[in-house]
Amino acid sequence: MRSIDQLLFIFRNHLLIKQLLHSFDLVYFLKFSFLLIILFYFHIAFNGIISPEGSYYSPFLDLYLNYIAGFRFLILTGSKFILYVLGINSYIENAQIIRIAQGPGVNIWLPCLGLGIISFWLAFVIAHKGKWQRKLLWCAFGIMAISTINCIRIVMLLIAMNNHWEESSMFDHHDFFNLSSYILIYFLVHFYHKTEYISG
Repeated sequence: MRSIDQLLFIFRNHLLIKQLLHSFDLVYFLKFSFLLIILFYFHIAFNGIISPEGSYYSPFLDLYLNYIAGFRFLILTGSKFILYVLGINSYIENAQIIRIAQGPGVNIWLPCLGLGIISFWLAFVIAHKGKWQRKLLWCAFGIMAISTINCIRIVMLLIAMNNHWEESSMFDHHDFFNLSSYILIYFLVHFYHKTEYISG
């Protein structure tokens, strides 16, 4: 009797594995993984090229094609706008720092831009089949949503620093951004597939 139960158990698991393999899109997974790796490391490599202290510094790319500086400016101005709405006076001190008037400031380094999570979203959308117009729209929407969360994170950090609130050792502003972004990505993926099903 035990041997029959074992055979039934193996048979059920075999069917389950076949169903999983049947639903698993290997081509999409490979495309997604390839795009994610390319995008993630491209940001790092490009940042090295546009850094004057780097070994392969390119003044042309730094001056005319520095999308990282442009993206950082959007984060700075977005954070400043939210502070303005909250009635808090702030200013952008330089190309990387936003500061509350007569108060603390935050330096926006490359890891603070959220380019890793944005790369994940871009790879997810681009790897799918479909019209490029739809992909472009979803890419832009995802970038805006992730960047908005990032601006909120920076604003919360500035307010906390200005009020001398103690930062929790268990859950800091990086954890807040990561957790919020993962939740956002979950819903973005859900709605992406839902609209894909409706349009299809």
